[in-house]
Amino acid sequence: MKLSVKTLGRADWTRITRRKDAFARIDRPEFSGEAYLIRVDELTAPLRKTYDDGSSVTIVDKGYHWLQLAPETGRWWLTVMFAPDLSVASHNLSVVQYYFDITGGSTLLGAADSFFTDLFLDVVMMPDGRIIVLDEDELEQALEEHIIDRTTYDIAKGDAAALIADLEGNALALEKLCREILMELIEKL
Repeated sequence: MKLSVKTLGRADWTRITRRKDAFARIDRPEFSGEAYLIRVDELTAPLRKTYDDGSSVTIVDKGYHWLQLAPETGRWWLTVMFAPDLSVASHNLSVVQYYFDITGGSTLLGAADSFFTDLFLDVVMMPDGRIIVLDEDELEQALEEHIIDRTTYDIAKGDAAALIADLEGNALALEKLCREILMELIEKL
């Protein structure tokens, strides 16, 4: 086990074999940072995630859009997975999930190379508002193995708790923000 670094562009993601990308700097009262969109055109295989509560979702497949928001401040990084809604003639995109990585902060470089150090703990919000906390066991293990110190552990736990409290009252505002940024970036594809 070790700390990992993730980039906006996710160029090392070999599952995706053909894609379109768009980048934007975002400066709004509700969010300031960088946004990156990946449209999945071809891939080696879809990816499904099953959670402890028994729910299962496809998080990447052909036609999916991954919107990533990297804040200037704050120790989280949001990836919103959108799936095409093929039951609608206009092919709208439906939110699959909001996935927050708890981080050591963002290093914003103005392009696909912007990155964060993953602090193991993740918070997922489903479209119905249900919140799932992931990888608490990995955070505990990282502390036990001295990969992180007690201060970093406490910060990660505190940041996750604060994020959950914020999400519980602001789900509609989050969806509106993400859809507006999604549409802005789709125009750049």
